[in-house]
Amino acid sequence: MSFVSISDVHIKSKDDEAQRFFLQFLQHPKTQAAQKIYLLGDIFDLIVGPKIEWLFKFHTVFFELSKLVKQGKEIHFIEGNHDFHVERVFQYLKEVYNLPEGRVHYYRDPFVSREFGKKILFCHGDEIELGNWSYKIYRFLIKSRFIKALSYIVPYVFIKWIGTNASSSSRKRNNQKYTSENQNEKIKINFIKSSKKASRDYRSNVVICGHGHVLENYRGKRLHYLNNGYFPQTRSFVHGTSQDISLIQL
Repeated sequence: MSFVSISDVHIKSKDDEAQRFFLQFLQHPKTQAAQKIYLLGDIFDLIVGPKIEWLFKFHTVFFELSKLVKQGKEIHFIEGNHDFHVERVFQYLKEVYNLPEGRVHYYRDPFVSREFGKKILFCHGDEIELGNWSYKIYRFLIKSRFIKALSYIVPYVFIKWIGTNASSSSRKRNNQKYTSENQNEKIKINFIKSSKKASRDYRSNVVICGHGHVLENYRGKRLHYLNNGYFPQTRSFVHGTSQDISLIQL
């Protein structure tokens, strides 16, 4: 028995490098041998709302996921801050590809799964991050019921236009933020602190998340925390077996 997890791929289009790397991850021998695949948010740079057009735009990715499900694997997707309010998209995935029940799971919040006798907290990472209050206000707004209801009403083209502009601004901020070694070290320290608190709150032995975009495999006395970082740069993902949970490179 084994599992893999990945976050922060930020696929923008069918032709971009991020999608190519993600498909390599799906075809990797560790993924092909895994029973569970955890997708921990920001797999896409933008999908928001229950629009079937997202399924068509990222047809190659969803088709490859459907193939893995038909092979008997479980897909566990948790919302990020770039791909959210998309439960219906994953329902479309099951319907369009006629997937078996009980193998595609969707989560809005962090969850704990027991694997190999360990309690593992899976989350995107922004839910547990300490501090960063301006972002927390932003997150509260975009994840609100009002925005979710609005996403059903607003046309796909308009959501795509708004999201593309917001995503572009976000990338510019992050390019400045994550190119500073000093800043990366601060992010790393904060996420270790955040994971320690989350492990106590959720009574877990292991915390696996993303969002911070900084690669980490921290092993403390009471906590094992892993983050595959910004996948297009690190090209790393998490692989778990009964022997160990570690980071693997493509």
